[in-house]
Amino acid sequence: HSIGVLMNLKGASISQSELSPEADKIEWAKIVRLLNEARTGWAGEADATKSLFQPSVQLVNDVEGYELHLGEFMDHAICYAAIKSEDYVSLCVARSVCSASVLLQPNSPANWHRYGTILEKLGDEEN
Repeated sequence: HSIGVLMNLKGASISQSELSPEADKIEWAKIVRLLNEARTGWAGEADATKSLFQPSVQLVNDVEGYELHLGEFMDHAICYAAIKSEDYVSLCVARSVCSASVLLQPNSPANWHRYGTILEKLGDEEN
């Protein structure tokens, strides 16, 4: 639901926004966290009082009969949301997702393009 609202999928024009630009970025950062929890199966906030994250329910491929790879969709969604959030922590999550993607599929131009975009947003323009 949150992604649909943020992407204006309800039919409203793009010029109409329910959130301020800063609130919009905060919502995108929350979406990155939620998508990463679904992707990895680990939930929680990193702070000084907790040494480990709490296990959560991992999103699994439970769709039978279709060639649907949720991992690739989740990777793309995390990167998109991180770019929209412009949040350093979210961009670092996206960088780790992209790093794993290019390691597993080194010949994929889409993965390298996403990785380059994330690195650029983080200020690493030499790589």
